[in-house]
Amino acid sequence: MAPIKRSEYLKPLSREHHYSLLFGWKLRQGISHGVEVGRMIDYIRYFEQHMLIPHFKEEETSLFIYSDSPFVQQALDEHRHILSMIATIKAAPPRVGYADLESLAEIVDRHVRFEERQLFPYLEESLTQVQLEAVAAAIKNGPAVGDDFKDHFWELGNN
Repeated sequence: MAPIKRSEYLKPLSREHHYSLLFGWKLRQGISHGVEVGRMIDYIRYFEQHMLIPHFKEEETSLFIYSDSPFVQQALDEHRHILSMIATIKAAPPRVGYADLESLAEIVDRHVRFEERQLFPYLEESLTQVQLEAVAAAIKNGPAVGDDFKDHFWELGNN
């Protein structure tokens, strides 16, 4: 599939989405390498606090406020669902298995793809120039893009 052309106004959010896709990839790599679940839960905690929560807040307070479309409602519902899944994983680490981690990775991937392929194109078309400029101004100093989690469990041989 060809890369999606994103307006300059929303590119920072798309860059943050890249790290969410890497999050799922890293969990899957950890699973394929047989990494202990607790190590991956530590990463989930880190990613939730440093990337997901700030990113969701940024979208919800800077972008979604301009539309009450069903697409925005779906994104909000998915944000709540992802955070609920993470809360469940964090609450009961001994009962968490690879299937739970795979499910989380899949839900995050699907959410990012929905926002990139459906929600953002819709908003780019339906929001006014003034609204898009306001979004861009609000997100220009958003969450730092990156992932500096110290335990690289996803790398082969780093078990």
